[in-house]
Amino acid sequence: QAVNVVQDKELFGIHEQPNPACTVGRNIQDTIGPIFSVAELALEKALGVVTIEDVVKDILEKEKFNNQ
Repeated sequence: QAVNVVQDKELFGIHEQPNPACTVGRNIQDTIGPIFSVAELALEKALGVVTIEDVVKDILEKEKFNNQ
């Protein structure tokens, strides 16, 4: 795989200490957290089939095209 997920880091960060007096702030973590989780899983799945070889081949093709 070209990309490995680092388990101790999140792809999308959510403000850790939102303002509890703010309507958005006090609800944002519970609202956007599940959305970000779905997005992260989709990205992991998409990138899970990409290899370093795929990336290198793509780069070489682009260079070949650009050097014509």
